[in-house]
Amino acid sequence: MSQTMGKTLAVTDVSTVAGTFGAAWLANVFGQGVLAIVGVFIGGLMVSLWVISWGRQASNVEDEL
Repeated sequence: MSQTMGKTLAVTDVSTVAGTFGAAWLANVFGQGVLAIVGVFIGGLMVSLWVISWGRQASNVEDEL
């Protein structure tokens, strides 16, 4: 009886550790993906704002000429 209990506990420990590791790995990958998406979004927003302001400056320069 104690042997089967020990085996069951060992299997439970292994699956718990594997589940915890898998969840942490998924959270890590998912977190990095979210960070990448947010970074790309913010980068694209900054680039578009820079292009808009640069375009306005260019049109202002043309108006002065």
